[in-house]
Amino acid sequence: MELPLSPWFHERDVIETNRRLLGSGANIGEMN
Repeated sequence: MELPLSPWFHERDVIETNRRLLGSGANIGEMN
């Protein structure tokens, strides 16, 4: 595959950010 790595890193960053927000006590309803 010749897909750029940027989208993957961005995807992982979003997932990590969501985990941190959830870990901080953010409601899942707010994420959706």
